[in-house]
Amino acid sequence: MSILYGSLMLWLLAPPDQNARGIEQFVDLEEHRGEGGSVHQAGAGSTELTRVSDDLDSPADRIDNSKILGGILAATGLVLFGVAFVTQGLGALNLNVFNFGFLVIGMLLYSSPARYQREFNDAVKGSAGVILQFPFYAGIIGIMTGTGLVDTMTEALLSIATQDTFPMVAWMTGGALNIFVPSAGGEWAIVGGPMLLAAQELGVPLGQTIAAYAVGDAHTNLLNPFWAIPLLAITGLRARDMFGYGITMMLLLTPFLAVVLYLLPY
Repeated sequence: MSILYGSLMLWLLAPPDQNARGIEQFVDLEEHRGEGGSVHQAGAGSTELTRVSDDLDSPADRIDNSKILGGILAATGLVLFGVAFVTQGLGALNLNVFNFGFLVIGMLLYSSPARYQREFNDAVKGSAGVILQFPFYAGIIGIMTGTGLVDTMTEALLSIATQDTFPMVAWMTGGALNIFVPSAGGEWAIVGGPMLLAAQELGVPLGQTIAAYAVGDAHTNLLNPFWAIPLLAITGLRARDMFGYGITMMLLLTPFLAVVLYLLPY
């Protein structure tokens, strides 16, 4: 059912032929054609500007290229780095502190977030996204767990759940958490325990609980399209070029998933 519904919505969202643009609108295939007729593919996560969005007039681009923002982030990080050594001495030294220190020093050297990301991609093309992004994910996880926000959010959602509505609640929990921590393993490390305990109390099978939760995680991936990084690198597009389709599809799937998870949860 979901495949049929999703396919129909995507067909309806597709622009008419006269407004459709092929890959050649974004990438000059002749310029990227190497020896033997193969097309050169940019590294995953490439941040080079494309012809469809080579201006810096949008608010997002101004933020990405702001030296003021980069300076504030770097200065804040260095202050925290210094405080750790002042208060804990050499006992503050661990892998997390080293990673954090190198991260903020790099930000200080390259001034703007966009330039820092470009240099990261040039240095470690195959794993730049993981090395640069996952420390921030870990920071988000630390904030959410350290402040008790995860427990509060989970308890609030589960307090309205019954055995019949639990699949919908698990779906909403997974979707909401995925917005803040777009890493499935990290999310489950945070909320997996409370989710399984609630399922046991309500008498819902654990396997079915995990499946319902995974639907929510996959659903809001349309809002956080990290899965599309290889596709964007191949086509030369930027996330903004597909974001409208992703968020529209996410909204169109919401009522469908709500009904299906309530009537046919598993």
